Parts: sequence; structure tokens; C-alpha cells
Amino acid sequence: MTGNAGLVHFGRFIDKLKPHERLNSHLSVTRASNADYLAADVVVMPVPGVLAGAKHMSHMAISGMDSAIRKISGWKIFPVGSAFSRIFKLFTHQNRNELSEVEDLIRKLVWKNHH
Repeated sequence: MTGNAGLVHFGRFIDKLKPHERLNSHLSVTRASNADYLAADVVVMPVPGVLAGAKHMSHMAISGMDSAIRKISGWKIFPVGSAFSRIFKLFTHQNRNELSEVEDLIRKLVWKNHH
């Protein structure tokens, strides 16, 4: 069992909000056809790591090596810290606005379902 077992419930909660679908439909970050990760992946993947205590992108490897977190999240492969940085550098001001729109949408869904 992982020391991050509390993330199981959070993972289920996040899945219900469908962040990948929402991000993929809103983000216009272009990735090469042979890219292993979509822009939505690098936005969502750090979340369990941050909740588990990661303070720096290089700490994301902890999440990527934790078999329970990988299984819960459905990750077969996990990027190294430099991959996150490389992909985030592709984000433009427009993409940041798109992220903000998705954040607002998800926030509204959370509040709507909990009032």
C-alpha cells in the first residue's frame, strides 16, 4: 500500500470532473503527432504529486514511481521533470486564458454539486 492512499478518494473525485476531456476540448496547445503526452496530461499529472507533498517539478518523479498512484491515475508512462517544463514552455497567453476557463468551469461544477 502506498503512503499516499488518501489520494485514491481524491482521484475518484477528480475523475468525475473529467479534467482531461475538458482540457482537451479547450486547450489549443499543439503537440507533435508522436508526442507521448498531451497538454492536458501535463496539467493534470502534477496534481497528485502536489497533494502528496511535491514542492518542485523534479519531485514529480515520486508520483510517477508510485505504483498505486500510477494505477489509480491510469498512467502507463510518466514524464521526467524536464518534460513538464518543456511542454509548459509551449503555453501562450491564449493557452493560459484557456486554462483559466477550464478552471472556472470545473470550479462551478464542484460548487454546483456541493450546494
